[in-house]
Amino acid sequence: MNSVIGIIGSSPGYSRRLADAINSRKDVGYTAVAFKDIEELSQFLKTKNLSVLLSDQEEHSDLLSKPTAFCLLTNEPDEETGRTSIFKFQAASAIIKSILLLNPETTGGINHVFTVFSPSSAEKADAYAEKLATKLALEGRTLFLSWEYFGGKGREEQEHCGKTVSDLLFTARKNEAGMKKLMTGLEKRNGYEYFCGTEYYADLWQYSPEEMERLVEMCKKHGNYEYVVFCCGFFSEGVEALMGKSDEVMLVRSTEEKRDVRIEDFLRQMKYSGKHGILSKIKEVTV
Repeated sequence: MNSVIGIIGSSPGYSRRLADAINSRKDVGYTAVAFKDIEELSQFLKTKNLSVLLSDQEEHSDLLSKPTAFCLLTNEPDEETGRTSIFKFQAASAIIKSILLLNPETTGGINHVFTVFSPSSAEKADAYAEKLATKLALEGRTLFLSWEYFGGKGREEQEHCGKTVSDLLFTARKNEAGMKKLMTGLEKRNGYEYFCGTEYYADLWQYSPEEMERLVEMCKKHGNYEYVVFCCGFFSEGVEALMGKSDEVMLVRSTEEKRDVRIEDFLRQMKYSGKHGILSKIKEVTV
């Protein structure tokens, strides 16, 4: 059951719009309720609990009892307060991100899932995916997953890896309760976290589309990552399902100077197969 966040302030319209923005995000883990005045909030608290209360009036904190957290909505981005505060006049996504940092245990976090793929060069895709993950790690917690048969992340650095992609695939398939534990204490590189390459290449191509969709949902639910980057070294039904679950599909060209026949053929087949949802997510890039 989602945790509940309350919003009250001097502008009921602002509270309502922010609540609508939070409720529109299925990956946040909160249900937001906007209160038009103090009386409405008081009546709510008589029978129900809040996880967090956002308000631009500090005296509203006197209504709360533990474990409800109070967060002050401020008018200035660097305003000094005696409590945890969030600048109210910024993008709703930035406010949601700040709310999640108040208590990460109550939510699966915000995920932005990228798939990086190249029909013409797996090496180019890997190079781009590493740069992307390094950049994203500066903005938030990032997970890198190598969906490739050979040369998976970490294999070149150590003979005996700790947690591998095979461990992740098996746990997501058989043991949802173990996912949160598995996704802690991972190896790190350039700021992002990763599982070492798969132990058995058959684990990857045998992973069904349904299992892939479940894996993405498990990463969202248990990882508390803001970004997940999948680097795909081959195409399969599972990879196609992954693209469908991604927010963006980064299609890596090998060169800008000449026509990339494999890229064009991939796009043509997606079009002929009616994969318009995937096509709408594709962004072509060049390494």
